[in-house]
Amino acid sequence: MVDVGGLVTANPVWVGSSELTMTLDGLVACVDVGAGAVVAKSVNESAAGRRQLDIADYAFVGADGQVRPTGTARRGDGLLNRSGLAQMRLDDWLAVLAEGAGYGAARDCPVLGSITLGDPAAAARI
Repeated sequence: MVDVGGLVTANPVWVGSSELTMTLDGLVACVDVGAGAVVAKSVNESAAGRRQLDIADYAFVGADGQVRPTGTARRGDGLLNRSGLAQMRLDDWLAVLAEGAGYGAARDCPVLGSITLGDPAAAARI
């Protein structure tokens, strides 16, 4: 068992906010493979924020500092990326998160939300 700020998880392997955690199927798959916790893809209330994923960029970088061509990543390479936010309305994302959290809770795996505010006034609603 691992305690992180009062959140107890079965193990220290957490799946971070990513394209893997953008859908209910992805959240469920991460829980099913034994993640200690899963962080759902970040979201905010802004349509502009949802469009960020359309301009996502990824680069695998070798130990020599060279960027690998697409499709040629090797074990041990680093990943540099800026992907963006989940491409769904906030209310839809909250529904996915709630279902994923229920699925995870039944299997002792916390599923957590990641919210980045585009408008401070939206904080109270979220």
